[in-house]
Amino acid sequence: MLTIFIFYINKNLLIFPYAYFFIGLLGAIPFFYLSVKRPHLVGKLLKSSIFSAFLFLSFELTALSLDQWRFPGEYIGYVNLLGLQFPLEEFIFWILLGSPILLSYYELFVDDGK
Repeated sequence: MLTIFIFYINKNLLIFPYAYFFIGLLGAIPFFYLSVKRPHLVGKLLKSSIFSAFLFLSFELTALSLDQWRFPGEYIGYVNLLGLQFPLEEFIFWILLGSPILLSYYELFVDDGK
């Protein structure tokens, strides 16, 4: 509701450069926390990236080639693969670290510490 109100009052207040990067950093806080507090889990978390990175990358490239989504906006950089371009933030926070970040949330909030 507040977002809609701000939209009608002053649209420029909703412009947030590099939003994907900052939201990705915020979402990755549990992974960074576990990396410091429980470093023995980092290897286990990153092992999940091996499978999911190939899966997510193939999904990303397929979706881009079929024009299922686009990335308008400001990004810290771009990745070019097979003639397709997508944001570096997408590559880092979704393709490479997506599974470890999700598993970090599980480890911190669901797992019983065993």
